[in-house]
Amino acid sequence: MNEEKGNEILNENNLSDAVYFIEDGEIEVYTTFEKNEFVLETLYRGSVINQRAIFMQDTMYVNMRCAADVKLLKLEHNTMKKLIEKYEDRSFGRELLIYQNKLLKKESKFPVDYVLHVPKWL
Repeated sequence: MNEEKGNEILNENNLSDAVYFIEDGEIEVYTTFEKNEFVLETLYRGSVINQRAIFMQDTMYVNMRCAADVKLLKLEHNTMKKLIEKYEDRSFGRELLIYQNKLLKKESKFPVDYVLHVPKWL
């Protein structure tokens, strides 16, 4: 999916029901406090959003918007479930199932859930 600079990707009212892979561009992770906005992080190509929260389907705790034009790959929760079921008899499916079960047993909240890839030029 392609998004333009300034477009909001996720906000505090969304469910964490998909994993996003940033293929190109930059995304700002931000929050607001007392009507002031605070940018917490800038995510670049290669970063991943919601790699744990997808299994919880919890509400987002931060907002994310395009700091530049962005190309994203999106893997929705339902598709992830189908992959686990389809490959449950192979190591790929088993490992995803184990990972999911570990996360669900912890019952942890992930207010900020991403893996940051920092480009070499920074």
